[in-house]
Amino acid sequence: MDDCQFVGSLNVAAPYTGTKYGSSSFRDLNSLAVGYSTKMARDFFRDMLLRNVGHFPDKLDKQRITDEFDHFDQVFEQIDSSQDEGLTCSFVEEQPPRKLEVSSTVLSMIKNSRKNIRIIQPYVQNIAELEDLLVEAMNERGVEVEIISARNRDQPCYKNFLNSVLFDKLQKNGAKVYEEPYKYLHMKAIEVDDGEKMTVGSFN
Repeated sequence: MDDCQFVGSLNVAAPYTGTKYGSSSFRDLNSLAVGYSTKMARDFFRDMLLRNVGHFPDKLDKQRITDEFDHFDQVFEQIDSSQDEGLTCSFVEEQPPRKLEVSSTVLSMIKNSRKNIRIIQPYVQNIAELEDLLVEAMNERGVEVEIISARNRDQPCYKNFLNSVLFDKLQKNGAKVYEEPYKYLHMKAIEVDDGEKMTVGSFN
């Protein structure tokens, strides 16, 4: 398909085609963006490569990467980019405690929300900063909060926790919480203000 991108948490690799993952026991999520410009894909992959140059077996260097993507820029100049007016796409990275780009982006999205917040998250911890911002959004700005989580969890450290306990504070302040009752969740996504901002990825 021309001019499209996949972003999400679906693992596409041999280790994940065995009994556990191939038995339809997990629900996963990828986002297919059709009609995004070549430049948006270019920016995403350039940032990913530049941040991970040390992990490639052929030892790509930053100058080589920059030169290759400069060529893409020349191609992009010949493309009508009006279809992407107002759209932006960013690659953010999390390597605690040195890099906290994903968590800070998520907290910023919630802090600046105006209408609604929708969260899909299988593994839940009661993180005070996150809960406080969600409660503030509901009580002070009237933001509607909806969360989809899983009743059952595949990781031992989470499997004995009940959503009725984990989401007690948020539900008491008006959040709506839904459970996937049959399968494990692997998907992670946050949408704010009817899709004005959205993140899809592998961050728990």
